[in-house]
Amino acid sequence: MRFILHTRPKQVSSCDLKFKNSFGLGGSCFLLLVILFLTGAGLSLQFDPKSPITSVKEIINVMPFGWYIWKLHYICSQLIIILIWLHLTRIIFKGNIYEKGDSRWLWGLLLFVLVFLSLLSGYFLRGDKRSELAKTVLVNLLHLGFLKNEKLIYSLHTVVLPWLIGMGIFAHFYYIRTEKLNTDKNVPASELFKREKIYALFILVLLNVSTILIKIPKIEKFNPLEVRKREAAAWFFRPFQNLLMMVSPKVVLSLITFIFAILLFYPKFVKKMRGKLSWLPPLGFLLLTISIVVLIFI
Repeated sequence: MRFILHTRPKQVSSCDLKFKNSFGLGGSCFLLLVILFLTGAGLSLQFDPKSPITSVKEIINVMPFGWYIWKLHYICSQLIIILIWLHLTRIIFKGNIYEKGDSRWLWGLLLFVLVFLSLLSGYFLRGDKRSELAKTVLVNLLHLGFLKNEKLIYSLHTVVLPWLIGMGIFAHFYYIRTEKLNTDKNVPASELFKREKIYALFILVLLNVSTILIKIPKIEKFNPLEVRKREAAAWFFRPFQNLLMMVSPKVVLSLITFIFAILLFYPKFVKKMRGKLSWLPPLGFLLLTISIVVLIFI
């Protein structure tokens, strides 16, 4: 019963009421995931993985409010990766790993991986020149032949990954609500919920305005002869693709595994050092972020 009712606690820490402690990044990510689930469910009614470009055109031009749902889904999918990364950055720079904080950190890291895989699978389903080129790179260099199976990618994107992300969110919030993170005075949770509702309303207004005003890239058929370097891939896939072009795939996979292992054991490192070399994780994460940004724009 405690596991079911953890989303509506009677009391929360007084620190949770201070916006500067979290900047609302975790709640924003959760709100974007809910929007992605809802808009994705709507898009799946019209989308056909065998003819993605035709399906997208029908969604935009024929489906009622299809253009709005498509744009909102696209904008949220791009934004959520940035917000999750900022969320991780805030935690690392602030040192928000407490005595019992391993579980929520591990679930949060797992959520980041699952959300990125979901974004990547949705990117492959588009069937346009950018996504087809990205699939070609992965198939040729990493021998990931299953990426050519549209039904498998569609099932992963619409069924498997959403379920895993949903369970991950539930577990992540469970450990956030139930672990004793500080010794500050507790306050009624109703005050926090009021502020969260106001903040969520503000985010929804911004998303609606952005959906109406922002123009998203057109879906164009893939033609290898017309591919240019600057449009080789979407921004979130470009660092990985550029690395594959510069060094061998084994080096790239080893590097990614090494970085993920460091992030995985970050809480244990923080507890073991007990203040010593506390500057090392933020510096390493800053260098990692700078490297990713450089790889995006080269």
